[in-house]
Amino acid sequence: MTGYYDVTVEDSFSASHSVRLPDGRYEPSHEHAWRVRVTFRSAALNDAGFVVDFVEAQAVLCQVCGELGGGDLNVRTQHPTGASAERVAHWLFKRITALLHASVHRVDVTEAAGCTAAYATD
Repeated sequence: MTGYYDVTVEDSFSASHSVRLPDGRYEPSHEHAWRVRVTFRSAALNDAGFVVDFVEAQAVLCQVCGELGGGDLNVRTQHPTGASAERVAHWLFKRITALLHASVHRVDVTEAAGCTAAYATD
């Protein structure tokens, strides 16, 4: 059995969004206090003995959350048809992967208590 290591960092930001409903109408724009969890995964530790440096990973996540905070996610994530939690998770995954050279495994986005979406790789 092959095991792996997971490291997770978390942050949050407040931003508004609106999504297109199944009937084609848009819900009114509204704000959430979004919570973000980013999990890095590796089958082996680096020479320093870890998957990713917590400080570096947290700094990148803080930077990316800062890019989204206080804005309209439909505009900032370039999803004019609606920045669903799923789309926000995917956008965060791509942005963090571009900024941090570590193996991002999963991004979880919580827009409200009990409502979490994720984007993950195998």
